[in-house]
Amino acid sequence: MSRSNIFTILFLFISTLSFYAQNGRLIEEARSQLKDRGEIYFCFVLQGSFTVQYLSDLLSITGLSSDTVFAYSNEEQFNRFLQLKIPFEMLTPPSLRYKPQRTLKSTTDGEWRTYPTYQQYIGLMEKYAKDFPGLCNLIEIGVSVGGKKMLAVKISDNVNNDESEPEVFYTSTMHGDEPAGFVIMLRLIDHILNSYGFEDRITNLVDHAEIFINPLANPDGLYFLSDTTVAGAKRFNLNNIDLNRGFPNPESIKDDSNQPEIHCMIDFMDHRSITLSANFHDGAEVVNYPWDMWQRRHADDEWYIRLSRQYADTVHKYSTPGYMDDLNNGITNGYEWYKITGGRQDYVNYYLHGREVTIELSQNRFPEGDALDNLWEYNKKALVNYLVNCFTGITGTVTDSVTGKPVEARIFINDHDFDRSFVYSDRSTGVYYRMINGGDYSLSASADGYYSKVLAVKVPDAARTEVNIRLEPVGIPVLVYPNPFASNLKIMINDTITGGVLIEIFDVSGKKIINTMYEATFPDVIEIDTGLLSAGFYILKVRNGSFERQFKILKIRHGL
Repeated sequence: MSRSNIFTILFLFISTLSFYAQNGRLIEEARSQLKDRGEIYFCFVLQGSFTVQYLSDLLSITGLSSDTVFAYSNEEQFNRFLQLKIPFEMLTPPSLRYKPQRTLKSTTDGEWRTYPTYQQYIGLMEKYAKDFPGLCNLIEIGVSVGGKKMLAVKISDNVNNDESEPEVFYTSTMHGDEPAGFVIMLRLIDHILNSYGFEDRITNLVDHAEIFINPLANPDGLYFLSDTTVAGAKRFNLNNIDLNRGFPNPESIKDDSNQPEIHCMIDFMDHRSITLSANFHDGAEVVNYPWDMWQRRHADDEWYIRLSRQYADTVHKYSTPGYMDDLNNGITNGYEWYKITGGRQDYVNYYLHGREVTIELSQNRFPEGDALDNLWEYNKKALVNYLVNCFTGITGTVTDSVTGKPVEARIFINDHDFDRSFVYSDRSTGVYYRMINGGDYSLSASADGYYSKVLAVKVPDAARTEVNIRLEPVGIPVLVYPNPFASNLKIMINDTITGGVLIEIFDVSGKKIINTMYEATFPDVIEIDTGLLSAGFYILKVRNGSFERQFKILKIRHGL
């Protein structure tokens, strides 16, 4: 070993000893808290070549102030952080400073000014379903690590049926120590159910959309110390995993989707066609839009900016000055704020082809009394207005041109979509929803086994355009043309059919007008003399053994 290498090793050894000597007390305090709670809250100043983007892959960063980083970590993360030898300062988690002033007794006396116990929460959710059986169903998404229920309600005018309507979803408190959204979501459920039939905007939303609300995505974290209080809540779940860093993600170093809370949430969303969603946090006051993982912008970046600005501006209209004015006056691109990977927002946008933002409701993570009540008043209108955006853009149904059955097709905006920003039509209904800014677009629909179709679409601002699409199967055995027709009708039959073909034409009353058997060499084109038909609609049936196809045809007069 050379002398220079020996000096390098000695220097590193001495600097490491010096770091641990200077920070020994803090490290001991951190390890004690990690043993008791499974997580620590601390801050440090950015140093050297370590960037926020780099550190976000090591820690659960919660905020920035100038060059100071605020973060949580579990034991594994803390050990990796120590290897960087960055001086740090331990902080008291907000939940350990929180001293509740009162307990929620009921909703009937207007006591929405603090946090319910776990059993009160379960009781409230059950009561909504019981009191509004035609509008509200209770859904158990799954259970947490500690066996607590992961609940959501579905609100719709025909709540027991799955209708061909846009599905919208709100969820809150993935971080257990950020509970303001928990109460706000409970109040929103209460508000929607009690306003149905009285407020037009809410009535229209319930009548024409399916609304899902999950007030509490991390029950173990919120009720960490006791089921009777949120004091002492922790950010992570009982396995000390940050639930908003564990979703599958192209940029993730680690995939924690095996965690029960993440797994059941993924399963819940994957079995639905979520059109528009948002997840709620605390620690700042801002609407955060995609992407969190990439510096490049989402294909619908301008739409996201408009959506986020609409939410923040609505809040500003009903709040006191200074509320929700963080970063760009209440909105921010996620990556520009600070990079995270494994977030739910990016998962929904990338893997589920949905549209989701993250809304930070309160700089104070444990507001109570008037502050909690004010948050509801500030956000009430914006919460409803945000969901109404599901009625904008392009919608329609994709069907098989022969059978009329629904088709699961990819709906792609040409010269616009990238990074999986396209959407799919629903496999069981064929219905699709593509929210987008107003403008002129070229839309393509494609599906396995079908010829693709491209259509020109004009979308008005903040409104909806309906575009129904019929896709023609590849290798279609029968093709009828022209339709409408003025003289003779042609039927092209390919070589998948052999033997005689029976051609029948019925009028709208069911009377058979043409009944002819053709013997042909396939592929072939059969020409039907339609001189017996007057102008109007008819039903054409083509039969060959067990094969049968039915077409609606229209004869028109010459010159029309």
